[in-house]
Amino acid sequence: MRVTRIVERLFQRYLPSPFIIAVLLTVLTLLLAFLFTNQKRDSSYFLDILSFWESGIWNEGLLVFAYQMMLILVLGHVLVLSKPMRSPILWLTQWANTNTSAVVLVSTTTLLVSFFNWGLGLI
Repeated sequence: MRVTRIVERLFQRYLPSPFIIAVLLTVLTLLLAFLFTNQKRDSSYFLDILSFWESGIWNEGLLVFAYQMMLILVLGHVLVLSKPMRSPILWLTQWANTNTSAVVLVSTTTLLVSFFNWGLGLI
């Protein structure tokens, strides 16, 4: 348990947030595109790269997929937190007395719920 706490503290202290990672990867990609894709290094080409990035990030197909994934996660979370689901969840969790039983319980219920809706299995 002590090793786990040490690793957790290291990750919390030194691992940046997902937003910072996304920003850094975006800046790195823009820089690499500017350095390796054109022979002339002028500011108008950097604006072209930014417009390519914008057209890629606002791609209609990707936005539809992103909204679908967001709805699956948010609505599944709302379903799990609702009052009708509270009593079955509390009834199931009374059987998790040890680490092994908790792992078996979570794995089994996730598999069973995923048969009905794979997005709900993610929750």
